[in-house]
Amino acid sequence: MTTTTALGISEGPRFQKALANEGFYLNGVFNAPPKLLTRSAIRPVIVAFSRQDRSSLFVAELGDESQAVEIAQAFSRGDEPESNSLYEGMSLADGRFDGFESLKARLQIDRLKTQYNDYKSFALGEVSLEINSVRSRESFEHKDNSIYVPTVGTSLVTDNLSSVTIKHHNLIQVVLSDAVNSQYATASFAPS
Repeated sequence: MTTTTALGISEGPRFQKALANEGFYLNGVFNAPPKLLTRSAIRPVIVAFSRQDRSSLFVAELGDESQAVEIAQAFSRGDEPESNSLYEGMSLADGRFDGFESLKARLQIDRLKTQYNDYKSFALGEVSLEINSVRSRESFEHKDNSIYVPTVGTSLVTDNLSSVTIKHHNLIQVVLSDAVNSQYATASFAPS
């Protein structure tokens, strides 16, 4: 289990609290450059603990060597980054860190919120008219304004039943209300 995963599970906050009770504080989390380990798909994460409790958590994604040096110097000086960019380093005032992918998703949602202030946000269950599954060897019948969510593998969510490459019993069909367009809903599931 990676450290960032460990911080993101339910035990993560208790782990940080237990460390703080012993005088150790999480002050920085750094995503190492991709493909740093040339023979592994693992992307190392550097975690900085110290005896000093900073007012916020410093997080950054390290790219090339010169950028990594700048980030390291800023962190060492105790600079509070003012950007909302992981590449420039950012400060999380609430200290909430549950992994880089989760943080990137929250940042992307925040950016979308500012771009689409007039749009409403819904949980999938709030806009679903039907949620259907089929048994092994059965197939879905297409329904208008539907999305197909895979339950296994790495297939993407789609609104085009004819593009599905896995067996239909490995999908969930979600028929959406008119409040949501299936193509827009599909895009919200796209990997970043």
